[in-house]
Amino acid sequence: MRPLTVLVYSMGNLLVMISIGIYYALSRPYVGIDLGGGDYWILILAGIEYGTSIMSIIWGAIADHIGRRNIILLAPLGAIPLYFIFKVNDPLLFTILAGITYTLWSIGFASSVSAVLTEKSSAGKNFTFYALSGGIGWGLGTSIAWPIYYALGIEAVSIVLTLCFGIGYLWQYIRYPRETVYAIKLHPVEIARIGLEKLRYFTLAIIFGTAGFIMGTTILALRLTYNVESVMSGLFEFIEPRFFYGIFYGGIPILASIPSRFLAGGLIMKYKPYKLYIFSIISYALIIVGMWFSSGWLFIILWLTPIYPFYDTSMYVGASMRVKGMEATASGIVIMAQSIAGLVVSLITSLTPLAYTIYVLHTTLALFIISILLIIYSVKSGKD
Repeated sequence: MRPLTVLVYSMGNLLVMISIGIYYALSRPYVGIDLGGGDYWILILAGIEYGTSIMSIIWGAIADHIGRRNIILLAPLGAIPLYFIFKVNDPLLFTILAGITYTLWSIGFASSVSAVLTEKSSAGKNFTFYALSGGIGWGLGTSIAWPIYYALGIEAVSIVLTLCFGIGYLWQYIRYPRETVYAIKLHPVEIARIGLEKLRYFTLAIIFGTAGFIMGTTILALRLTYNVESVMSGLFEFIEPRFFYGIFYGGIPILASIPSRFLAGGLIMKYKPYKLYIFSIISYALIIVGMWFSSGWLFIILWLTPIYPFYDTSMYVGASMRVKGMEATASGIVIMAQSIAGLVVSLITSLTPLAYTIYVLHTTLALFIISILLIIYSVKSGKD
């Protein structure tokens, strides 16, 4: 794919991620504080956001079978629940609407991202531009979320969420690169089976690693609210502290991650993807521990550390490299693994006394360790 083709196509991902960024910046304080959900409902919500994408492997296989571009048309329907989501006053109903949206997002994403992963020689570079556009969208979305809410109200937020999500996926459908449009004659179940067989231990590693990532960062995202309020309330007396939450939640981290995004895209083509994955998991473990025992500006600085580009690049590019010709299936497997991780988090939250939040830290680190051991085992034994 030509660089200009990738950039034009990626504008759709930018719009979708503006919508997702707005949603994330508003949802954590809204559910955890305003609706009184606390840590419990925030973890349940995060688990469902990931967990509802569990069928992504099937959607990816169907896309590889009938043509990836066609599947993307289902995704814009996710704009409908987004319009209503911040108008509900119950954590359970909010979670249900979020689950519907993320189901449709995952259906579209497995096909849309596969377009930039098809050419193995340039997959790292192409994914960098695609992910960077999404990152910029995320940063914009998180930064403008609370200003839009305070200036124009929840109706304006709902309209922006709906338009960005729907138009973003329609744009990717229209601009889907024609040189990557092809279909595999195998049955979708057979395509999925082959993909899982080639990625079995990598998939397990992603499940445990993502479960740790969700548990650690979701609780800390809620704590970020309190830390931002504590450091900003005295500096700008006449501005609501939550105005700055989205800026610190996603805006500044995206700017900080731009060099890391390009670095990750280059390193993935020079080194084995599993090395980049292990690096990202170890880095997250150290950062989460540091944030757990810090507060104020130190907490915020650790939150801004740009590790995510290494994490998602290692997963998506690494999976696509192992399943040649079935990039939508590979992306679907990654999303499915993350979905299972979300369900694991929801299960752990329901069955363990996470009111004693130190257990969250212990569980997070244990999940990270298991993920790394699975990767090392798969490499040493040649299983993947």
